[in-house]
Amino acid sequence: MVYMQSYNVLRNMRSIGQPVDITREQMARLTHRSKRISRPQIQFNHNGPAAVNYGAIGSTIGHELTHGFDDSGNLKNWFTEKATERFDEKANCFIQQYSSEYVPEVDMNLNGRNTLGENIADNGGLRESFRAFQTYVKTYGEPQRLPYVSQYTPQQLYFLSYASTKCSLIRQLALKANIYSGSHSPNKYRVNVPLSNFQPFSDAFNCKSNSPMNRKDKCILW
Repeated sequence: MVYMQSYNVLRNMRSIGQPVDITREQMARLTHRSKRISRPQIQFNHNGPAAVNYGAIGSTIGHELTHGFDDSGNLKNWFTEKATERFDEKANCFIQQYSSEYVPEVDMNLNGRNTLGENIADNGGLRESFRAFQTYVKTYGEPQRLPYVSQYTPQQLYFLSYASTKCSLIRQLALKANIYSGSHSPNKYRVNVPLSNFQPFSDAFNCKSNSPMNRKDKCILW
């Protein structure tokens, strides 16, 4: 890992003063110059099911767009004083909620304050993408169920696709470091917490009221 980190640092340093490689895939960024959305192809299939595409790349796009309206995304004070107070109130719900999440593998709680911006974007991206998917359904009709996974409705498939984008394995030391100083919550909580805040997910999978995946006190910002 040390050699890999050293290589990445040296590679980035060599790029200083060099022309920018616009074809290099990296973290998504908002830019008004490109007039396009560039993401790794693995998250999007042009001929793939709408539910899968909206759940995967759709939620990623929604996540990045929401960063323009998170705790650090507004470069100008365009909120009214009352709107700012309401924003802070709703944001504090996320801070308390994520900070109460216990991670038994490392005997720690998440840091809801350090990860606030990303948590807002995770929750907002899920909602925005699902709204877009529902608009697609209203426009083109309910998608047919897929062979081999016909037991899932299109709505359920959307949420499964959303969750699959965060599927990963992580060692305990990396998990601890993530909780101590990471700007993102661990992937498990980037999936479960936003879904537990989202009533359409609970409805799609018939989650009992006040159960772990259909919490009573939901945090909602956008």
